[in-house]
Amino acid sequence: MKIRLLITAILTVSMLNSAEASVRTSPQDSLIYTRTMQELLPYAGLPAGELMVKTAGMFYGTPYKGGTLETVPEALTVNLHETDCILLVETCTAMTILLKGCTDGGIPSFEDFCAMLRTLRYRDGITDGYPSRLHYTSEWLLQAQDNGFLKEVTAELGGIPLNQVFSFMSSHRDNYPRLREDDGALELIRRAEERLDTAAACFYIPSEKIPEIEDSILDGDIICFVSTISGLDITHTGIACRKEDGSLHFIHASMKEGKVVLETRTLTEYARSGIRVARLNHICKKG
Repeated sequence: MKIRLLITAILTVSMLNSAEASVRTSPQDSLIYTRTMQELLPYAGLPAGELMVKTAGMFYGTPYKGGTLETVPEALTVNLHETDCILLVETCTAMTILLKGCTDGGIPSFEDFCAMLRTLRYRDGITDGYPSRLHYTSEWLLQAQDNGFLKEVTAELGGIPLNQVFSFMSSHRDNYPRLREDDGALELIRRAEERLDTAAACFYIPSEKIPEIEDSILDGDIICFVSTISGLDITHTGIACRKEDGSLHFIHASMKEGKVVLETRTLTEYARSGIRVARLNHICKKG
């Protein structure tokens, strides 16, 4: 009940904040949403982790495409016929949250989905230019946690402290077309980085320790692969999923495969520099 009330409150605020904000989408994406949610609705009673995996599986074969959000002016972009790694995770998170909060037997509207995406993707759920987007996965996780949607469980799984700093975007402005000529946007990004530097302690599970804790990773957990690049936190994301033989893999939008796939390598085989793990709140174990 609490999660349903929370979803209703957040969606109401988000829709009020975004009443005049544009959404960049297409009839194709609205149709994909409706068909996907109709197929998922009978499974809405599953534990959220299982539902998250079921949702991710609906996007198998969806073409990988980076940079779909990089349009001017900044607007909420809803693209379900192409995706990258974080957008797949974000889409599945939004759909799972909406389905778990569904009370009337029907699917939430496409407008509700757009509002949920805005709540996840933008700082305080408000689209206000390029710097208002949550570019660092760590900030995405923190805001979703503050909103009550999920919890990062890395430390609980035995993670060790990570000396994470945030500076990559401001120190590599030429990599970002929207920052090259906009000193104001650059300054706002720098301020966001400074806030993140002191927002919360970071933990990670080193790659060699994954076999020791993988039994504690649940299907549907969000897997964040830690970056080795100075000033950058996360380089890839996926959704934990076990095969029938019990081996731990993950679903992701793979640049190499050019589409959404269930990774053939195990999580241990794939992870090179360590991981962070987040879990939807209503599947967290009690106690």
